[in-house]
Amino acid sequence: MTIKIAQANTGSRKSRRHQKNRLLILEAAKGVFSRRGFEKTTMADIAQAAEMATGTLYLYFRGKEELFYALMEKGMNRLIQDLRAVVTEEKGWEKRLRLFIQKPFEFFEENRDFYKIYLRELPFCNAGERRQSMQRCFQGHLEYVDMLEECLKKGLGFRSSAKYPVREAALMIRGAVDFMILESMLEESSRPLTEKVDFMLEVFKQGLIKAVKKNKITE
Repeated sequence: MTIKIAQANTGSRKSRRHQKNRLLILEAAKGVFSRRGFEKTTMADIAQAAEMATGTLYLYFRGKEELFYALMEKGMNRLIQDLRAVVTEEKGWEKRLRLFIQKPFEFFEENRDFYKIYLRELPFCNAGERRQSMQRCFQGHLEYVDMLEECLKKGLGFRSSAKYPVREAALMIRGAVDFMILESMLEESSRPLTEKVDFMLEVFKQGLIKAVKKNKITE
């Protein structure tokens, strides 16, 4: 029994150390990618930034492509976790809708440099790795849409119909938020996206209220 407990404790320590080192490598890689770009970055550069031996990095990641996509997935997971936490605390569908717009914008502003690297360097990445990572990141997008759809159904009383499908309303909002981020990157605008939250909220709010009213009339 004592041996089993000791083995479990040892395994737990190893797991924590592995996770800590993995996060350290990811943070180091984020900085190097932002400074040097994907194509010029080597695993040796990342190892130096992480203060590890290059060989140690390969115990965690097969190469810089896997590291690059791990950063993308980490960012998406963090955004969804943050959004899930604040949305459940807020009362009222308008306040929740604001968060669905505001949180992605805040995340973009905090990680603007890496977004630029992602947009510029994506074509140089391995196609197979890119496809697999995109599929995993897309699950995060779907979770965002699922939460938003639930917000519209419960908070606004938006019931789907053939003419006014609530799922498509959620997808439209998500699409608009993503496009605003893309436009800001391409234009290299210095204006914070968070300044546009009020306007977008009003546009979506009025459109949704109108759609719900029309939907009730046609039921």
